[in-house]
Amino acid sequence: MREKLVERRKHKRFSVSKGAFVALRPHYVKVGQVIDISTRGLAFTYMADEKRPNRSFELDMFLADQAFYLQEVPFRTISDFHSDGIPFSSIEMRRMGVQFGNLTEAEKAKLVYFMDNYTDAASISQSYIDSKRTDQKPAKSVSHVGQDARDISQRNPFWGH
Repeated sequence: MREKLVERRKHKRFSVSKGAFVALRPHYVKVGQVIDISTRGLAFTYMADEKRPNRSFELDMFLADQAFYLQEVPFRTISDFHSDGIPFSSIEMRRMGVQFGNLTEAEKAKLVYFMDNYTDAASISQSYIDSKRTDQKPAKSVSHVGQDARDISQRNPFWGH
């Protein structure tokens, strides 16, 4: 009998459009398809083999159609477990959940852009603002965060720095 899992996430995850992938650095030891994402982390599935991706600390996230590329994102592994795989196949699939490390403002803006354009979220600008709030710092207005993402997307920063 399966135990019911308790949701521990503090930030809502959004389903990602097909064609979004991650590659673990260095040497792209694992490549997998992104399942869901939040402002704090993501989950992806990958084909298992005898090598486990336990020494990776950065990932690249990209779209198959080359419309988006975010490189060298720091992360730590939160979970890595067997996932239901491909029906009628002997290939073992695994699901990895990761938490992003310290991101630059440019990386955060790219994530906002990605989530606004390639997930089931209408707009994550408010989630982004809420995640930035502390007792010491005032929050940015929604229009300012949205404008940051639009400014960055107009300069097409996704193919290099």
